[in-house]
Amino acid sequence: MEKPQISSSQDKTMISFYTLDDTVKNAVQEKLREIIRKYDHPLSRQENIDVIYTCLKELMINASKSNIKKTFFIEAQINEQDKEIYEKAKSSFKKLLTDKYFSYLREKLRKHNAYVQVEFEEKETGIVLKVYNNTPLWEDEEKTIRESLKKASESADTNLTLYYTESNNHEGAGLGLMLIIHLLREVGIDPRLFRIGVVEGKTMARIEIPFSPDYEPIRKHP
Repeated sequence: MEKPQISSSQDKTMISFYTLDDTVKNAVQEKLREIIRKYDHPLSRQENIDVIYTCLKELMINASKSNIKKTFFIEAQINEQDKEIYEKAKSSFKKLLTDKYFSYLREKLRKHNAYVQVEFEEKETGIVLKVYNNTPLWEDEEKTIRESLKKASESADTNLTLYYTESNNHEGAGLGLMLIIHLLREVGIDPRLFRIGVVEGKTMARIEIPFSPDYEPIRKHP
């Protein structure tokens, strides 16, 4: 069982972990609920908190899978540029994504310091959720994510079944992004407040949650 590390400052709380088990999920969910309920806003209702948590959980799953995949290929000494071996190794990698391998994975992830960190930043007019994993996206991953995010953000069609059919060769990345954008729209959050990129060698996913019309998006103040 994972024991997440939790640290706090005046306006930020960080939860770090190596493997995403129920203990970690519960810690993140409780902290999200605690913070959002400080605000007097419709998003503070439990059903909306659950939707936001689903988005956050999807990002944690993606970050965890990314760290596990990179650690697996490092341990197996497989170069991502060797496409033939890389593709063959994917099936072996997927077998590791089961509960019975968690102890083994945690040991390897600790060895390579491949952690995930969830950050909650509280502002007067809203909160910012960030999910980091300390390995940058590979070039093909970043290209796929940017294309999927752009397509999902611009599309008015929120039919997840149709989108899955179009994106099923991307290991579920496109579907996960579409799910997040769909859910954000459902609770009235502008999908443009959702971003993914590489910051100082880490992959970062960010969701901004405004509680006031005075909220200023981060993209206006990089």
